[in-house]
This record gives sequence, structure tokens and C-alpha cells, in this order.
Amino acid sequence: MRRDLPAVLTVLLCTELNCNLVNHFDDGLDANRARVGLLALRESMLHITDKALRQRAYMLSRSGAVGVLLHLGKPTFRLDRCRHSSVVIAISRGPTGRVVCSCSGPEQSLEMAGCMFEADMAAAIEAVRTASSLPLQDVFVVLAASVMLDCDARRRLHWRFADE
Repeated sequence: MRRDLPAVLTVLLCTELNCNLVNHFDDGLDANRARVGLLALRESMLHITDKALRQRAYMLSRSGAVGVLLHLGKPTFRLDRCRHSSVVIAISRGPTGRVVCSCSGPEQSLEMAGCMFEADMAAAIEAVRTASSLPLQDVFVVLAASVMLDCDARRRLHWRFADE
């Protein structure tokens, strides 16, 4: 899974973004254009099957965060002994407008620059953003729509995206 990590992250984000557009937003022109682009992106990555992802990769939306939980398998090589088999990667949009990642503790300590998956996650977000033709801010709004919110907050998100 580590070898195909950029594709796996892209498929997870693409699927989540598409589901959120269907379930939480009106069928406006922007939403339909975004869904068509996301479906084309998903079709281009058919080598990453849903069966392969099952029990190995999850979105964190049910936990109240935007990000993914990856089960990378048991460490087999001596170099992998310091890595955990499950890693949480939470994502957010930083004040400068770029993607900021936070990894679970053991994986984060392996690199001095922070989360070792930040480059892969940024590439996946950029692929999804390009395919959906949405600005980065709106990508995070749509991803955050599946996070457990109260009814008023969901209505405000729904209303905000529908008007643009």
C-alpha cells in the first residue's frame, strides 16, 4: 500500500468529495461539473479497487475530522520496524492557502519536516481539485460537509455552495 499511496489517497478523496456533492449539496452547474471531473478521475484509477481498499483505508469524517486512516500492514523489513501499521493523516487548509497535514505520532517523528505523507496528500488534494475544477477552499468545504455537524451548520454549508 505504501507503494501506491498517492493513488490510494486520490481515490479516497475523490470518492468522499463525490459522495458529499451528491448527499449534501444542490445539483448546481458547479456541482455537476465537479462530479463529472471526479468520476473521470476515479475511472482513470481503476487499478485501485474498492475491494483492495476495504479494511485498509478509511476517511475520518465519522470521527469528526477531515483526513484518512490507513492500515499499512505488518512491518516486515528491519527498516519498517519503527513504523506503525495504522496511520492517521488529518488534513486542513493552512493560513497561506496550502494543504497542512498532521500524522499520527510515530510516523511524524520519522521526518524532520513534519508528516511524512504531506507530499503525497498534497498531490492527491491537487489532483482532486484539478479534476473537480473547484478552488482549494471549496474542496475543503465539501470534504468537511460529511463531518458530523449540527443541522444549522449543514444548512449554511449547503446554502453557501449552492449560491456560487
